Amino acid sequence: MVNTMSVTELQVIMLKKIATSEFTHLNGAEPACATDTQTWADAVIESNEDKGTFTSLMNAGLVKHSGYDTEKTVELSDQGFSVYMQVKGIQNYKTLLLAVNVINNGGHGIWTGSEIAGQYAFDEVKQLTNSTQLINELDMLKHLTILEIFGAIFDKFKAINEALRMKSQAITESSLVEFANE
Repeated sequence: MVNTMSVTELQVIMLKKIATSEFTHLNGAEPACATDTQTWADAVIESNEDKGTFTSLMNAGLVKHSGYDTEKTVELSDQGFSVYMQVKGIQNYKTLLLAVNVINNGGHGIWTGSEIAGQYAFDEVKQLTNSTQLINELDMLKHLTILEIFGAIFDKFKAINEALRMKSQAITESSLVEFANE
């Protein structure tokens, strides 16, 4: 299934800004659901760029607003909260956006876009995990979903196969190094 919705870096920043606003009833703590994200509009929409970004999120159904004048509030919709939960941990947007660009332009060199997606997912999970043995398919699928959210189009089956191939290769190489050191 191809995800037809994609979000920009500014949209992700706005989703995070709303979700973790110090003016929610959680005082900026991590929200557990969409209703935990309600905050004052003027606390998160501070510039014309913010207004444009918020409007694009509203048109996509990812945020809601209510009230008038000084009593305006904003919050994530259920769909917006789902997107927020998937992208909240993204640290390196440049790498992510570069990967999406390479994937959507047919890959690079001998690798297809789907293989690049699998390599990206494996590398991202590997950076978060101390042991290659602990890397699992669900973690890699989360990173493939993030690629889709940012507009990458690829064969998910081929991508996860590439990620699992890379995991297997890393485990084999690690075992050979351990064996050689004995």
